[in-house]
Amino acid sequence: IRMSMLKSPMIAAKNASWLNFSNLIFDGSRDVCMAIEGGEGVEVDHCEIRNFLMSAIAIRGGQSHKISSCHIHGIGSDVIKAQGGDWETLTSSGIEITNNHIHAFGYYIPSGNSAINLGGVGIKVMHNLIHDAPHRVINFKGNDHVIMFNEFHDVVRDFFDAGAINCHLGNDPTQRGTLISSNYFHEIGMK
Repeated sequence: IRMSMLKSPMIAAKNASWLNFSNLIFDGSRDVCMAIEGGEGVEVDHCEIRNFLMSAIAIRGGQSHKISSCHIHGIGSDVIKAQGGDWETLTSSGIEITNNHIHAFGYYIPSGNSAINLGGVGIKVMHNLIHDAPHRVINFKGNDHVIMFNEFHDVVRDFFDAGAINCHLGNDPTQRGTLISSNYFHEIGMK
């Protein structure tokens, strides 16, 4: 039996720039693993992130942050929350979420959580393998995101009210320009 008493992010990077977390294992807390706020060029590369009650990585603002080639699993809620860019000027955030293996998430809060939750402008989600989850894979709002070359399977297995990719654009016609192409979906929905 393992029990974590940590109730705050394991890594908190506020207005930090040009940090690289590479080839590390982050294991267990009752909060998020990483909270990245503002700054520029924070990279999480070839890491394993596992056993966090809330999200693995929460990005709020900043420019050109990258999450790549990570193995992320055993997450209780949303896995990666990313919000960035300037909505008024449509300036891209430059945030990239690429080549990750994400699975076994949403066990603590199964409904309404995603592997990747996007907001803002210009976030790229490419070449990820995402599987084994009770609800949706990607939820997005905002403009000019790119969701391409991903594989999604064995998701939305416990609910009837979602698809693998959900957009929450409401009745705002200015939220547009997102490209969803060349993804591979299989074994989606309840069996």
